[in-house]
Amino acid sequence: MLFPGYVMSDLKPIFHPGDLTISVSVLYNYLEANSKVPWEDLRYLFGEIMYGGHITDDWDRRLCISYLEELMQPDLVSYVFDENCVGTF
Repeated sequence: MLFPGYVMSDLKPIFHPGDLTISVSVLYNYLEANSKVPWEDLRYLFGEIMYGGHITDDWDRRLCISYLEELMQPDLVSYVFDENCVGTF
C-alpha cells in the first residue's frame, strides 16, 4: 500500500499505451484459441496480471476485480443484428 487511507481515484493511474496493446493481443489470442469466450480466464488476466499488477492496494484490486466481474460477462457481446446491420440488445 502506498499511502494509508488513499482511494484509487486519488492517485494518477499508472497506465501505458503498451498495456492496452498487450491486452488486445492477449484477448485476440484467447478468442482465437477457444470456441467459447473464456470469461473467467480473461477477468483473471486483466484484473490480476495486466492491470491488477499496477494496483498496489488490496482494496483497490478488489474494486477492479468487482468491476470486471460485473462488466466482463456474456451480456457484453450479446448483440442481435437485423438485416440493416443495426445492433440492438
